[in-house]
Amino acid sequence: MISLLFLLWSLSNNAETMIPDSVKVLKEFEDAEDRHILSLPGSMDFGPDGSLFLVDQKDVRILVWDSQGSFKRAFGKEGQGPGEMNIPVKVAVYKDEVWVWCRDKKLQVFSIEGEFIRTYKIYDMWPKNIGIMDQDLAILGTEVYNFDHLAMQFYLLKNGQPKEIMSFKNDIIVASDGQNIQKSLVRAYADDMDIQRDRLGQWYIGFSGSPYLFKIDKKGEVKEKIELELPRLPITDQDIEYLKNASFPSWSGKRSRLENKGMTLSFDQPKTAYTQFTIIGDKAVFVVTPTGGYMTDLYTPCSHANYHVVDMKTGQISYSGSYRFPEDSMVFYRNGRILACVLNADEDYQVLEISLKGI
Repeated sequence: MISLLFLLWSLSNNAETMIPDSVKVLKEFEDAEDRHILSLPGSMDFGPDGSLFLVDQKDVRILVWDSQGSFKRAFGKEGQGPGEMNIPVKVAVYKDEVWVWCRDKKLQVFSIEGEFIRTYKIYDMWPKNIGIMDQDLAILGTEVYNFDHLAMQFYLLKNGQPKEIMSFKNDIIVASDGQNIQKSLVRAYADDMDIQRDRLGQWYIGFSGSPYLFKIDKKGEVKEKIELELPRLPITDQDIEYLKNASFPSWSGKRSRLENKGMTLSFDQPKTAYTQFTIIGDKAVFVVTPTGGYMTDLYTPCSHANYHVVDMKTGQISYSGSYRFPEDSMVFYRNGRILACVLNADEDYQVLEISLKGI
């Protein structure tokens, strides 16, 4: 009976919002005011009271909804001065602070209301991911191009001073001239990194080229190493067809492709184990998208994905599924919650909190 009700619910929702059968909508966030229309979602986080903070990269601002899904405000201004942003990449919320890491590598802190507080000068780090552990304490994820590979690095940022936690080699490059990644032969489904918190406030870091998740304490030390046994799925003919023809929206207003600027895709390696993960109660969700691990303006929160649900107590996969949203839709995983920005027929983003089948 439950399965039948789920199917009927899915069919009724698909007719209006094009939601995949593997997805359940938990909450819909109302449309922003006309002057705050969502142009290009880039990152999200929820505040302690349940408020949603969502980056709009193209319009260079942060949009805010309350816990009931009502639009409240927007803050942010393009520029180089204190409190001004240059293409916000990642947003993270801790208590009464909102941290925003921008493409120009500037990390700024705002109040919940959007008032500028301070800046961290870490201009030598490319913004990949961030998790706020405490006042003036964060985990940063960044990547560095080292001629023939990418180095995926995790740092503890304490009082503005970064200390390396660990580093991994990303074997994204299949063949290279040793000078320019954009002219290399690269894996179609490359490895990626993520930083997530569980419901108890414990922080985890992971790089999909490693078979472990690492639980990190506030000193930046590994408290626990959790072994993963995730399959690396084969790339299907459907995947190849999609990637050869797909293009993605970008902050510049132009559409980008995985094969832009001379980059060529290799389909000879299986998919990575995951590009994103999040922990929901006693389960972890590992998601595989085709746009992870690239130093480009492409997006990891892709509209197409496979996913595995893992029981954190046993380490066993309890469910495997997939979803395919309309092109240019994006799905974000953050600290036990999942947000889908679904592009509808009117070319507007519908902002939905969702759950996946199997969770």
